Amino acid sequence: MRFLILFLLALIPFAAAMAADSRPVQPTMPFEIIPPINFDTARLIALQREPGNVFKHEIRKANGSGTLYEFDIQREDGTQVEIEILGASGEISSYRLTKLGPNVILPDPRVSKVEAESIAVMHVDKMAEGMEKPLIKETLYMLYDGALAWRITLSKFFKTFIIYINPDTGDILSVKQDK
Repeated sequence: MRFLILFLLALIPFAAAMAADSRPVQPTMPFEIIPPINFDTARLIALQREPGNVFKHEIRKANGSGTLYEFDIQREDGTQVEIEILGASGEISSYRLTKLGPNVILPDPRVSKVEAESIAVMHVDKMAEGMEKPLIKETLYMLYDGALAWRITLSKFFKTFIIYINPDTGDILSVKQDK
């Protein structure tokens, strides 16, 4: 009992100090609140990323993240780019090449034409098994879904396959089959 009384008496200075410090406690937030950006700020962000002439813009609702600003910009060389900016944060959510200018020189792909054709032939061989080897009809280096890609058209068993291949990694981006 004596020990309990001494213990309680020892706590008195701590209790007095806590009572004297009666500042309101600031709640801590698990995330930082970022105010939404306006159209002019979004346009500035887009033009910093891709200098040129804004020839079209859209403002629309994004899925659960507020406003989405979309800008179509034409560079000096005629290339057209589409940039989407999230209104809640100012982040670039999408960047796509939509049209190459008439005098644009494409960068050399890391995956050669022969390598891309070989990847496509092996893929079609697995899809349509049989004795006949796929026949390559056409190979193009072009824009696909906003980026450069190899487009290889092959035929096997009276079927036509169009395969898009990433020119940097050799990954297959898409396979389309006509009957």
